Amino acid sequence: MWQPPSIETERLILRSLVEKDANDVFEYGKRPIVSQYTLWEKHQSLQDSLDYINIYAGSNYSNGEP
Repeated sequence: MWQPPSIETERLILRSLVEKDANDVFEYGKRPIVSQYTLWEKHQSLQDSLDYINIYAGSNYSNGEP
């Protein structure tokens, strides 16, 4: 499966999402102030975040999209 390139600087690492990121994704995904600017609804559970990683991001990666 295609993976977006990683970008690493002294203070930042940008990389593809993986399941171990679910807790962190949930921490920002559950905030209404964040989700009001996204294409998805706020996350109600950790499962919402896992679905986002596996279904949304995973399907985009499968299609070669960031």
